[in-house]
Amino acid sequence: MTIDFVQGKLIVKPGRIAPELKEAGGRWDGRAQCWYFPAYSSYAQIVHEMMPSLEVTKTAQQLLEGWGFPSHPIDSDLSVEQQAVWEKLYPYQRDAATFLYSSAFSRPGALLALSPGLGKSAVSMFTAKALGAETVLVVSPLALLATWERESRLWAGRQLNRAYGSEPAEQWTVTNYDTVVRRSGYTRMKWDVVILDESILVKNRDTKRFQAMKLLRASAQRFWLLSGSPTSRYVDDLWAQFHLIDPTAFRSYWRFTNRYCWLEETNWGTNVIASREDRDIQGDFRDVMFVRHQKDVLPELPEYLVEEIVCELTPAQKKAHEELKKDFLTVLESGEEVTADIKLTQLMRMQEVTSSLANIGEPAGASSKHDAIDDMLEAGSFELPAIVWAHWRPGATQLYERLKKTYPELRVSLALGGDQAANELTLKAFVDGEVDLLILSLQVGKFGLTMTNARTVIYLDKTFNADDFIQSRQRVQRIGLDHRPLLITLKCPRTVDQLVEDNLTGKMHSIAKVTNADLVRLLESL
Repeated sequence: MTIDFVQGKLIVKPGRIAPELKEAGGRWDGRAQCWYFPAYSSYAQIVHEMMPSLEVTKTAQQLLEGWGFPSHPIDSDLSVEQQAVWEKLYPYQRDAATFLYSSAFSRPGALLALSPGLGKSAVSMFTAKALGAETVLVVSPLALLATWERESRLWAGRQLNRAYGSEPAEQWTVTNYDTVVRRSGYTRMKWDVVILDESILVKNRDTKRFQAMKLLRASAQRFWLLSGSPTSRYVDDLWAQFHLIDPTAFRSYWRFTNRYCWLEETNWGTNVIASREDRDIQGDFRDVMFVRHQKDVLPELPEYLVEEIVCELTPAQKKAHEELKKDFLTVLESGEEVTADIKLTQLMRMQEVTSSLANIGEPAGASSKHDAIDDMLEAGSFELPAIVWAHWRPGATQLYERLKKTYPELRVSLALGGDQAANELTLKAFVDGEVDLLILSLQVGKFGLTMTNARTVIYLDKTFNADDFIQSRQRVQRIGLDHRPLLITLKCPRTVDQLVEDNLTGKMHSIAKVTNADLVRLLESL
């Protein structure tokens, strides 16, 4: 009995029907008396674990060790102009470009998982040009359209034409996710290369966005996903992304999660509660996913200086926080099951109060965090330029108006969503040194931006979403950083801020999974 890799397929010849191999994703060929599997290292690993007595051929052993497809040296196919650009890439970026280039000859798609700031757009644009792609579609968050236009000119010498809210032309095009969902013209075209930027945004297999990307996948010759953090909490987030890359190989969500996650059975179904640490997700999928972390490839990149500022709630804030907590405890202690969505909504409502009472409809409401920023500016406690990350628009706007009035000489600006063109101009002004303090929404600024000129980063608000925090802090810690920025967290003790911090630092499980009784205990401890 053998496991072999022949003509792009993984073949297992046990000479008998083996139900466990069907469960593992194999297809039985009665005439040839063998099982066929997609040719990925992960499948080779699964079969080898299930049937360790199988003889492994040399080619199958290579697959087992992650050498799933042959490498095609990209630099030998480059023009003189492209060779000059190639020389500008970092070594790890050349490895990433070679991975994408090689996969184009053997795989339906690939996931490029470079940490934020390592140049995913540069690598993908360069590789698309090297492949001679005539039609390229980039789908990205709305805030990054201008970034992609710039990166395409720089690394591919091609213009990405923005198609926001319109049908695409047969050329290199960049648009946002919602436009592809609304307009069928994108899925009717044939694309040489489709690139999904920040592919974590398609992790939910039950959304219209995911279904639209499946249709788009069918129209693409090559399908590349890019993400600085392709999982937000558990590795089951990868399944939807892998399914888009190769729907034949990654058919079953539950087969994937059974192997790579710990599951829990409840009255409402099966839930993922943790990723399995005994599984090597990067090793098993190294032939479909290229992963490099910032600390490994740029160890010399300066680290943040970290400071926590304690902000005691004002009496009005404390009263509002306690009332919301009391009401929520009444709901939790009623004996009825409280859904995860309701838990998060109630906790976020309490957090709004810790930021500013303006967030709950009191325009002139108190905010100890705003007071702290005011005091630090007056004392010169941090360097400019600075970024203030905010989650809620009313409080952020209140802070902006306060600073404009108190410090007329301070060049303060804000980008909180809405007018995309205005946001782009504001962000450019900050990067160009024309803004001293930028109040920036997590929704607008957490993806793709490079703001290495910031000396200080202040978190007015954080959220329970770890991805928000990771992405936002790495807008500053990127290639080109030549100083140690100061990261300041404003935190109100004995409030829901503590639960947010514990959730982000991994001191407790996802807040959505906390039971009613445990949540009561946590709230009463505040």
